[in-house]
Amino acid sequence: TFNLRILPYLSLPDNALDGVVLSFTDVTVAEQASSQAKKRARLIAGVARISALAPTEESLERFSGQALEEICDALSLEVASFHRLLPESQEIELVSGRGWKGGGRMPLAGNSVVGHALLAGESISFSDLDGASESGDSPLLVQQGLCSGITSAVAHEGHPYGVLGAYGKERRDFTPDEVEFIEMMAGLLGTALALHQDSFLRALENVVTSTLATSSDLLEALARDLGAAVCELWLYENGSDQLTCTAVNQVSEGTTVVSGVGMIGKVWQEKEPLWVLDLHTSALFFPSDEAIRRGLMSG
Repeated sequence: TFNLRILPYLSLPDNALDGVVLSFTDVTVAEQASSQAKKRARLIAGVARISALAPTEESLERFSGQALEEICDALSLEVASFHRLLPESQEIELVSGRGWKGGGRMPLAGNSVVGHALLAGESISFSDLDGASESGDSPLLVQQGLCSGITSAVAHEGHPYGVLGAYGKERRDFTPDEVEFIEMMAGLLGTALALHQDSFLRALENVVTSTLATSSDLLEALARDLGAAVCELWLYENGSDQLTCTAVNQVSEGTTVVSGVGMIGKVWQEKEPLWVLDLHTSALFFPSDEAIRRGLMSG
């Protein structure tokens, strides 16, 4: 690409116009640099938009679907997919896709491009599936009529979870910026997995805690079935380093314990059940005076 500059050619001393001067400047490199900078900025903006969704989107399927939309738009590709690994069956299952035909499960073995990215925990870019060294036999991609693409592993808690892929139906070379873009999107999917799991566990814990804390019938049933005089429920609150006795029919009403202290604290610390045969002679149980007053012997 050249810039053309046209200037008048004037003769002295009367500045008469004798012609024009044409000059050409090669701006190819400058235009390429400008184009690359604009594309890089567009990719970074896409990552930022998806990153902002991660803490608020509770559905992994919807979140990954939005990420795929962003990927296809940013890279001008027709197809993108997010598959997860099913470790027990060594299959992969489609979570979400854009331009992807069908769904369901496929064996991991034999899908070389996807399998290599997943098991090696790295990214693969290929301009021509037939000539890619890692492609081997890749029926998953062949069935979709794909020719080029980038695949990147998605990890969760240090283990392979799935594969993010962006694909074209024509031969295409991918730049390092585009590969890095897919890697960042894969990282965001891993972050979303962690946030989704934490949110689910918190919700589950709240439901269980609420149910147990308000269910005197449950403790009474336990006491009856076990032949126990007293049943207590000790609950842990997020951000606290103590357990609090909150259940009905308890000896330790209003009591708190810390990890490793007493019978309850020891069970909490070691994550193992503990049976004390004689509360009168064991220093583990407290408040021992109240236990003795109620005639309790073991627990």
